[in-house]
Order: sequence, then structure tokens, then C-alpha cells
Amino acid sequence: MEAKDPNLELSGRKRTHLSSSDSQRAKELATRWGLTVRHALYRKTGNWYHQLKNFPGALLDADGYVIFDSEQAFRTCPQLQVKKQVSAPKGIKAVSSYVYVSATDRQPDRRVVESIVRARSVSTGQGWGGSFENRRGIEAYAMSMAVRHYSALWPQVSDVSANEPFDLLCRHGERELRVEVKGTTSEGCSVLLTRNEVRHAQANVDKMALFVVSKITSSASGSCSGGVITVFEPWDIAQSELDAVAYECWLQAGHNTTLQPRSRSRQKSRSQRGSGAARGST
Repeated sequence: MEAKDPNLELSGRKRTHLSSSDSQRAKELATRWGLTVRHALYRKTGNWYHQLKNFPGALLDADGYVIFDSEQAFRTCPQLQVKKQVSAPKGIKAVSSYVYVSATDRQPDRRVVESIVRARSVSTGQGWGGSFENRRGIEAYAMSMAVRHYSALWPQVSDVSANEPFDLLCRHGERELRVEVKGTTSEGCSVLLTRNEVRHAQANVDKMALFVVSKITSSASGSCSGGVITVFEPWDIAQSELDAVAYECWLQAGHNTTLQPRSRSRQKSRSQRGSGAARGST
């Protein structure tokens, strides 16, 4: 009897190839994000999945996840079309219980960017020079100016920077504005954005604003003064030029080759053979 390929599923007369890399990615991300689920499915675009079979289960995309505690919650989710396969026309980000990775992973993401750009000394663009206290002071100063600015315009202004890929959420009835806040001692011709900040801005163009405080004077103790405010509202990130300063490279374990340093005796022996050959050729 011919063995069945576990990566192939028969659906009617169509045979669909299941991506083993997606399955592995789902397991990796569920472990990394600490998800306590019995079944996890990953799709980078978040718009198509196979069926969740065990619960609690999770659907994951490149930026976050949705957890369904029961099969009923999964099948009755209004943003999903659950048939033989699962379709999410607007992506799983449209599900109200969607959790951005930034809620648990934003600070590591930011630290990666900081470590790369910290050595940059560009007077026209934002950089993270100076001490940790200095950088925190600049961020806090810009946030305080942004809160004062939007509190005069919106009845409800909340600092959501700890749990969302943006900083301020402004609301008035059903209207809302999501504000990204940046502070810098430079001219402010450019700002630094994490991956999650960029993706969120791209997905929410109609409700985004960018609040930049440039030319901030910062002391060694972290206290700040001055600053020039520039507001982009609405902020369409597609109108700006994005320049990548970091990439995350996912390595395939099956292709790894570990090189061990040669022992001194082997290196010496090889050196002696080489020098002997050289003498013999003269």
C-alpha cells in the first residue's frame, strides 16, 4: 500500500499542498509568545487557514494572533468564514480579540533597532545617541507635549504605548485617531520606526497621525527643554520613504554547519607541511 504524504490533503478533487514551514512557524511563534493552546495555525497574510481542530486554538499571522477558547467561539466569529477551509477576508487583524505581537514583543523589537542605530551620528535624522536615561527622557518629553496638544482637541486621550504599536489613542464618540509620537534632538528630517509601527501605520492610514518633536535640548541627567512640533495628520506612511536599517534572518536548522576551530597541533602540522613544500620547491 502506498504511504500517504502527511503534507497533502485531499479536498474534493483538488489536492492542496500544506506548507510544512507554516506549521513549524506556528509552533515556533506559539512557543515564543507563550500561547497556552492545543492547536496553532500560521499564515503570514492572515487571510486563509485550515480548520482548527483542538481548543483552545490560535490563528497567527506575521504580527500577532487570535485565541479561540472553544469551537463555538471559533465557528461563530463574525470576521471568519468557516467552511471546509477558513477564510478571513479582512485578515485576522479585524477580529476584536486580535493581539499584536507588540503587546509582548515591542520592547525587544525597539531594542534591536536601537542597538543598530545607536552609533549613528546623523544631525538631520532621529538617532538614539547618549545614555539610556537620556533617550527615555527625550521620549517622555515628546509624549508629554503630544498629550497636551491632543487633549486640547479630543475629549479622550489615552497613552497606549505599552500595549499597542502606536502611542496615543484619541476618541470622540465613534471617531478615533491613533498617534505615533517621536522625539529627537536632531532636525527631525527622519524618524526611526519599528516593524510593528510601520505595519500598523500601513494598515490604518485613515486614522493615523505622526507627532514629531525635533530640536529637543537634552541634558546628561535626562531633563529636556525646547523642541519644535511638527504634526502629520492624517499620516499616510506610503508618502514617505522607508529605509531599512535592520533585518531579522531566520536560519534553517537543517542547513546549519558548525565550524570548530582547529587545534594548535593540527594548525602547526599543516603550517610545517606548507613550509616544507615551499622549501622543496626552491
